[in-house]
Amino acid sequence: MKLVSLLLIVFSCIAIAEDPPRAAARLAHGLSWDTPAPGRNEGRIYYYVPPQLDMNKPAGLFIFLHGGSSSSKETAPQSYISGGLKRALDNSDFILAMPSAPPPQKIHTGHRWNYEGTYKSILATIDDVARRAHIDRDRIIFGGVSMGGYGAILNGLRYPETFGHIVGVSNALVTRDVNRRADTGSDGFSRGWFESIFGDLDKVQGGSHDPWAEAEKLRHSGRPLPGIYQAVGTEDFLYPVNQDFRAHMEKLAWPNYTYEEGPGGHVPEFTLPHLTRGLELACG
Repeated sequence: MKLVSLLLIVFSCIAIAEDPPRAAARLAHGLSWDTPAPGRNEGRIYYYVPPQLDMNKPAGLFIFLHGGSSSSKETAPQSYISGGLKRALDNSDFILAMPSAPPPQKIHTGHRWNYEGTYKSILATIDDVARRAHIDRDRIIFGGVSMGGYGAILNGLRYPETFGHIVGVSNALVTRDVNRRADTGSDGFSRGWFESIFGDLDKVQGGSHDPWAEAEKLRHSGRPLPGIYQAVGTEDFLYPVNQDFRAHMEKLAWPNYTYEEGPGGHVPEFTLPHLTRGLELACG
């Protein structure tokens, strides 16, 4: 089975409940949503406020980027709440904000958090939550799964003054050696598919789309270094590239870096518990 199809199956099989209430000008406890996504003219954003959270005190903020592929719907973020994030957040003083990914600009584009303007949209999300609730901008966690894990790691490393901690699970870190791709790889992804996302593949490694390069640059920059939690299943088709990134981070002697792996593939049974685990560690 081509892995493009696998991505669609994996992230469409998580049950999605009925729509929660529309968000008010000030966030209330529980799950709510609004449209359009901040900083955009389309999409949705979901919010979750733990029931015990004191709305009069500054809360931390967890921004989550969902996984999927070109067909992921704007309701995709909602499924992760019932999948485990609610349980982790209910023991914290963090608010969750989950924008839907920008719509695919080209067919089969699964790296929708890679588009120009992603960071601008995330900043707009922070400002949006700050208008609706009292948040502590020094406690912002940035996380994601699959294509969202790539987006969180890449943008978290680019903008460390904004994000104190990064949580990435089953991360689609597919930029490594991407210029060596054959016309169609054994994983089912074609060279043209990658070119539709990143452009000239000879310019990807070491460029602005390369988390390896961003990590190395940041490590030696003197800028703040976010804490990082990374997890991947040993049967995940993304296991090799996540192993490569782990080796890179260990070579850089990255402080406050946690890597975990275990049995499992690119499936919710692995991603959701480890996403919860990473969030719990980041929340302290």
